[in-house]
Amino acid sequence: MPRLSAVLYFAYFAAAGIAVTYWPYHMEALGLDDADIGAVFGVRTAIAIASQLALIVISPRLQRSGVLLLALAGWTLLTAIAMPFASTGVLLAALFWSQSPSQATLVPVLDTMVVTAVGATAYGRYRRWGSLGYGAGVATFGLLTQHLSHSRAGELSIPTFALLAGLVLLAAFALRGESAPAVAHHEPPSLRKLAATPGLLPFLAFNAVHWAAITVFNVFFPLHTKALGLGNATPGIAVLVAVLAEFGAFWAAGRLLQARSATFWLVIVTLTSALRWVGTALVPDSNALIALQALHFFSFGIWLSAVMDILGRFGGPAERGSLQAMLFAAVFGLGGILGSVGGGWLMKWDGGRAAFFGAAVAEVLALIGLVLSRHRWRQTAATAAT
Repeated sequence: MPRLSAVLYFAYFAAAGIAVTYWPYHMEALGLDDADIGAVFGVRTAIAIASQLALIVISPRLQRSGVLLLALAGWTLLTAIAMPFASTGVLLAALFWSQSPSQATLVPVLDTMVVTAVGATAYGRYRRWGSLGYGAGVATFGLLTQHLSHSRAGELSIPTFALLAGLVLLAAFALRGESAPAVAHHEPPSLRKLAATPGLLPFLAFNAVHWAAITVFNVFFPLHTKALGLGNATPGIAVLVAVLAEFGAFWAAGRLLQARSATFWLVIVTLTSALRWVGTALVPDSNALIALQALHFFSFGIWLSAVMDILGRFGGPAERGSLQAMLFAAVFGLGGILGSVGGGWLMKWDGGRAAFFGAAVAEVLALIGLVLSRHRWRQTAATAAT
């Protein structure tokens, strides 16, 4: 099971990376503008939020999470096969949205299956293949389509996604007999009680604003490089550099968090990320743009490690699942919508410069919120220790 899960992680995230990076080219070719593309990704994220919260209620009632995994992989492939036949941006968006529930819940189901099989401490050995798949998939596709037009590369990214989704389905079919429960069940009142925990909502708000800035990069960096006249390989190699930096961050995070507090590193995260977005807005050179994305070491790797460290202060082991659900919905969900829609408006108004300057402003606002609310996290930590 663990080896098959590594294959599934690799194929899934390779497909997801190609979709996020190169599907905007195809959407643009079908007549959607930057604001439209941002709205498409924003609606997709809203659907993902609802799907992930529904999973908390549905999954405990299922006897075999492997069957659920197979069903999610099957629907993802079915919608992917239909996408090349979408002749308008509206039809493509509709298929994209219909695919969102299966894409948003497939990884949480697989995560729990892997943790159940190998334990939490060994989980990273298999999940890291997803990060490698993301970077390798995007970089390889970019290099292979370097000499094609952006619209042609975007068109080819659709069947490439379908091929990788087929590999995901094959791996899921082999795992169909697994019976570990997908997600621990938590009653809705538990979520409401946790929401009242001092410092939790400001903490989630800070991280949502930071993730909104990263979402601007995830969705609009390819369109920004296209506007600069750079080839298809530039966003692919940039994502690969970011993923490698992310890998290094996860390796170093334990030692860094022992040396200084998680809150200290969050300050560093916002400062270096603001520098990254300003540089991305101003630098026209391909090599320099690629090099800047090494700051993903802080923007994502160190950030997520620090977030996971602090999140545990807001409740005990019994509340961890509910806290994770709140984190996904508030940070990756609402923050993703903010970045997609807001970044789209800024792109339409004044291109990539405006979008990435907006991302830098978001980091400054996040830093202000961090400074103003950090004392409440410390009080919560002291209470938990007591």
